[in-house]
Order: sequence, then structure tokens, then C-alpha cells
Amino acid sequence: MKGLARPRIEVLDKDEFTEIHQASLRVLSRVGVKIDNPEALKILANVGAEVDYERKIAKISEHIVEEALKRKRSTVSVYSSLIRI
Repeated sequence: MKGLARPRIEVLDKDEFTEIHQASLRVLSRVGVKIDNPEALKILANVGAEVDYERKIAKISEHIVEEALKRKRSTVSVYSSLIRI
């Protein structure tokens, strides 16, 4: 609805956010993430991720993540089955 103020929630300070982001990048690049969708694995491989198709694991480099974040939407709407936040 237009005209209503939307609450802005900040639960982490900048340093905490950066620490979590850096740890997440390490996990994505070293351990990887299991992805059961073969098409998603192909897409990640095409952008440079290290993909193990047998184990369905994609190791995603910091560069890939940072490029994806540059293309993200600036806002995200969060919904609940009970209320709209």
C-alpha cells in the first residue's frame, strides 16, 4: 500500500554482517552446497563454479557470489501465511 511507512529492521551491525558474509563465502567456496537440480548445477558450472555432478555439490567462488549480489533486487518482500510484514 502506498503511503504507509515500512519498518526497517536492523539486527546486526556492519561488522557483524561482514563477519557472517565472509564466513558464508568461505563455506560456499571450500565446502560447497548440495543442489539436487541438474539444471541449476549446469548454470553454476557455466558461470565458473566447481561442480561435482555425482555428489551434486557446487563450490561457488567469492567472485560468483559478488557478481550475483550486484544483480540482486534492492528490496525483498517477506510474507507470512498469517500476516504480511
